[in-house]
Amino acid sequence: MNNVIKKGTIDCSDCDKLLLDYVVTDEHTNTSKIRVECPYCGGSSFLITIDGPYRICPVDNLVLKNVESSDIQKVILEKV
Repeated sequence: MNNVIKKGTIDCSDCDKLLLDYVVTDEHTNTSKIRVECPYCGGSSFLITIDGPYRICPVDNLVLKNVESSDIQKVILEKV
């Protein structure tokens, strides 16, 4: 079972809506950069750097539509 090292949230940088919860599950074994697209206003979150393996969970009334991986992971959500 993974330990929870850190918990966090990601908000839209344009409309300030809460988009995503995340947990880091291990010490700094890798670094990821993530940006979340906002289904409410079409904006996105600020670029977030997460140290260590992590798990994400969209908040209420949102579902994960797609994750595009490159140097920066782009998370695309949609409203339910």
